[in-house]
Amino acid sequence: MRKGKLTFPLRLNIVSPSTAKASRVFAIGDIADNQSVKRAGSAFATGKISAVNIYSQLLAVEDEKRTAELAEFPAVPPMMALAVGREAVAFGPGFDTKSGVDMMEWMFQDDLGWKSTLKHLGLTSEEEKEEEDEEAKKKEEESAKAAKAEEAKKDEIADLKVQELSVSSETTVAA
Repeated sequence: MRKGKLTFPLRLNIVSPSTAKASRVFAIGDIADNQSVKRAGSAFATGKISAVNIYSQLLAVEDEKRTAELAEFPAVPPMMALAVGREAVAFGPGFDTKSGVDMMEWMFQDDLGWKSTLKHLGLTSEEEKEEEDEEAKKKEEESAKAAKAEEAKKDEIADLKVQELSVSSETTVAA
């Protein structure tokens, strides 16, 4: 145990053979010693897992035939994003530290992640969910169109190079 922290297993509850009630104590957020960066995302996740585990324990108390099935907090690699003005700086699995306007859009969209947070917490209306789905679909379509346009441009350039090579080889043969 580190100073000021209790060590919890991945189920986020205390396991103590001396006190049976200790298994009813759960950790969420920064107090959970889960080796991840202390940030809102992991706090949300530990809260959700702890709530599921508490509910499972309550069901097991009500029905003696049932055993509490406790979910575990997954290992989370270090990651973080920080908004700075109109840009963001971020690091995470699969990429080194990056910054810029594109990182701001990718990590926080145009509202500093407000819609994403509300969605994660289940606080969005059905209309907002439908709007988000439509927006995501439009973005996917735009990305697909842009990828096709880029591919067509590459094909066109390749065709021009082939034509250029055939013209230069014809000139060489004629000479």
